[in-house]
Amino acid sequence: MDKDTRNILLGCLIALVIIVGVIYTINAFKERDSFSDDYYQEQDSMDSYYRENRIKVDIEANKNTEHKDYLLHDGNILVEVHNKNEYNTSARIYVEFFDGNKETIAIRDGYITHIGPRKKSYDEIDVEEDLQALYETYEVKVMTSYEYEKYAKKYYHDKDIEFISLKRDQLKFKNNYNKKLDGTWALLYYNKNDEIIGYSQEYFYKAKPHKTTTLDAYIENCDYSRIEVVLLDADSY
Repeated sequence: MDKDTRNILLGCLIALVIIVGVIYTINAFKERDSFSDDYYQEQDSMDSYYRENRIKVDIEANKNTEHKDYLLHDGNILVEVHNKNEYNTSARIYVEFFDGNKETIAIRDGYITHIGPRKKSYDEIDVEEDLQALYETYEVKVMTSYEYEKYAKKYYHDKDIEFISLKRDQLKFKNNYNKKLDGTWALLYYNKNDEIIGYSQEYFYKAKPHKTTTLDAYIENCDYSRIEVVLLDADSY
């Protein structure tokens, strides 16, 4: 093979590589654009509305959110957030502590990642002993935000967990979903006046689909008359 022929073949090979590269790049862009279109088409209409009206929706979400706080037997503060909206929300919690002169001496915060429509969720704010001895009053503020429906549907399966019983230190429930689930149970301890005085959580991991699971539950050492069990979240990965 002479030099000229070799150069022609080399040139053709280089041109072929360039053409293949261009075609691959064009297809990649098409696939990326197609993915983006499909992604947004799959979004719930509320998700799309929220992207364009974030502040407006969050203001409305806050108007339809109520919260209560409870001073627990150990000095910590339990915040109950009631989402009265027709969509999922998350909540940031701020507790401001004041001394006898109404001066702020500390702020503690918390976060609830998921509160289902028309449901309640809880977060315990730890108050260290030194702060308990110093503050006279406190104030709780809650700021809620819309939670994207696509995200909530993918990760949260509140309706798929069936609580069965809490007997002594055994918590029993059933996973009605078709995949394994991780999640969190909240235990609310009420006194004789039907006030919440204690709070604890129990976590479960890889609960088998369509099976009943029994957890060993730690029971708070406080003077309670009854315990309410509430599912906070159930996630599938």
